[in-house]
Amino acid sequence: MDPLDNSSVTSNYGAALADDRDSTAAANYNGRSITQFPPELHLNICKYLDSKSMMNLRKTCTQFSQNIGQAEVLSKIKLENVASLRKALRMDSFAGNNLVDTLWKKGARLPPDELAQALREALRMDSFAGNNHVLALKMMGATLPPEELTQALMEALRMNSLAGNSHASALREMGATITPEAREQALREALRMSCPVGNFRALALRQSYGRGRTWRGWHPGGKH
Repeated sequence: MDPLDNSSVTSNYGAALADDRDSTAAANYNGRSITQFPPELHLNICKYLDSKSMMNLRKTCTQFSQNIGQAEVLSKIKLENVASLRKALRMDSFAGNNLVDTLWKKGARLPPDELAQALREALRMDSFAGNNHVLALKMMGATLPPEELTQALMEALRMNSLAGNSHASALREMGATITPEAREQALREALRMSCPVGNFRALALRQSYGRGRTWRGWHPGGKH
């Protein structure tokens, strides 16, 4: 955006006036320079600009620089970062993981209800990227009601993937529990998996849930 080009500001001015409640200012618009309008109208224009456009607008003249303060620009950047965090958490990719980490370090935060919803969505991703989201959300303080944690753990234990194992581990750290009967069923299913996933899952079930008991069984991939 050319700092001397006010076209984007002028094109949005009509919308800003329509949204403004000051009918007198709207009536006096014709024939006046945009720089002559009061600060509140300049801020109203900024509702329709992104942070980069706001910063460029501040550079065009002293009037805009005075009326559009750094606080307003920073507030816009904060809103943009929060919106980007929401989108990044829906990305089933390592690029999404990196973006979440960057935005978190920049101070982007979500309310508890949105964190919970993001956690539900991440747990449905059968991938390491999804598990990275789960771990990041755990660090952010995301949690679910106990019954939902239990259900999520059961679903993770049914995933025939290493990501499912990672989900299950994260959920146990969040306090998810299952009944002894469900644990035994999960172990039986793990023992039927002819792949490393089953080996790791059976081992995890023994270490996490099998203390004080002897689990006997052979797995096609090795001894448990």
